[in-house]
Amino acid sequence: MQVTEPYIRVSEAGASIRDAVRLPAHLRKPVGHEKGLLDHYEPNVTYYPSQELRQALLAMGSPPPPQAPYRRLAHSRTTSSTSRQPPAWR
Repeated sequence: MQVTEPYIRVSEAGASIRDAVRLPAHLRKPVGHEKGLLDHYEPNVTYYPSQELRQALLAMGSPPPPQAPYRRLAHSRTTSSTSRQPPAWR
């Protein structure tokens, strides 16, 4: 099953994954789990990914903190919502 979407560029590996997940469920290869992982897992005590990988994923999923002008603008919007004056746009 080859799907072409000219507006989205993906690598060859990405195209392979995309095509695999678009297959009907009855045509997909069944997957399982490693029983030992589940037997020895303790929630919030043991982890499957390494500490380095968990930190990298956390960094990728965390947005950068807003810069000062945006914080002031957000503050002025929330504090002036009950007053009749428009927010300060400086």
